[in-house]
Parts: sequence; C-alpha cells; structure tokens
Amino acid sequence: MPAINLIVDKTRNAIDNGDIYIAVLRLAADLEFLFHNLLFYNANIKSTLMKNWTLGRYTKWVTELKLIPNAIVPKLNSFRKLRNAIVHHRYYADRVSQNKNELQRAKKLLIDICNFVEKTEIKISHQNPGNESMSSSDDPKW
Repeated sequence: MPAINLIVDKTRNAIDNGDIYIAVLRLAADLEFLFHNLLFYNANIKSTLMKNWTLGRYTKWVTELKLIPNAIVPKLNSFRKLRNAIVHHRYYADRVSQNKNELQRAKKLLIDICNFVEKTEIKISHQNPGNESMSSSDDPKW
C-alpha cells in the first residue's frame, strides 16, 4: 500500500521568522488535512461525515482509533489551546511574539508538531468508504 508524508517547509519558515500567527494557522490546516486523510484512508470513515469536524474532534478520533501515538496527544492539546488563543484573542499572538520566553516555548511546541506531521505516514488505499472520491468538488464554497 503506498504511503505519503506531508512536508511543512513553509510552516517551518514562518516559525523561523517569528511569524507565530501564520505558523499556527498553517499548522492547524496541515493537522486537519493529515487527520482527515488518516481517518479516510486508514479508518474508512467517509469524508462527508467529517465535513464539519474541527481539530478537536479529529484529534479525538485519531486518538481513539490509535492512528497516532498517545505520546503526541498532550502536545496536540497544547497546540489546540495555543491555536484557539491566537485565533480568537488577537492580543495573545502579539504578546507571544513580544515575550522572548513565550515565543521560544511556542516555537518549540510548533516544531514538535511539525516533526510529528512530517513523520506521520498516510497509507493510501485504492479502496475507500463507499467508493467516495476526494475531489476538488469537496472544496468549501465561498
């Protein structure tokens, strides 16, 4: 069965440049994509079922189905809290960027999550739930 890994170079560049806001947003999107594909290909969960899932629900299901190591779950939960704080409280992103200790702590967490994303393999099967395709027609409508 073929496998793919995601590459998060642009996220790493944002981290290196201190652009925590962009790094968090990119990494959240990467995690949702990774978890969606793990659940779709490796657990045979239909894409239509996951259409409105959030990162929290994805994390819960990939954990319960043992598609990711339990050791990463606390970091994923910390990342989810960081993401929520940065997205929903704009001042928090500015505070993290201006405080050297908080910035280093956030960068370490983001790098750990980047390493996890790049290390995680998605095993692609040609058999998927209900012969459902993952096409561009699934893209969100604006």
